[in-house]
Amino acid sequence: MFRTRTTAVVALLLLGLADLTSAQAVTPNTEFVTVGSAAVPASNALYAFNAGLRRATQPTHWVRGGLIGAGIGAAALMVVGAAVICPVSDEGCDAGNYAAGALLGGGLGFLVGALVGGQFPKQD
Repeated sequence: MFRTRTTAVVALLLLGLADLTSAQAVTPNTEFVTVGSAAVPASNALYAFNAGLRRATQPTHWVRGGLIGAGIGAAALMVVGAAVICPVSDEGCDAGNYAAGALLGGGLGFLVGALVGGQFPKQD
């Protein structure tokens, strides 16, 4: 009996909410926004803004910095894990401990390296 009553209440709620969703119809935006010196439709403003940013920014070495940081971070956390955690652990070390240290160190190292490498623009 409880299941039937709950199903009926849920069905009535869904039917009642169906009428409310028709009031949420999106109307097209015909306004214009000034981006730089050009007036573009508001629907294209984000695209125009991003295109302006792409022209204004210079390519950087963030990928190279991230890869270098990932290598250093992975090696460092594997060594730290082997030197600090393994002697304290009752189970000793296995490949999973080294892999976890390498993944964590690689991820953190990539993040730091990408932030540092992003500060240096590429020279054409």
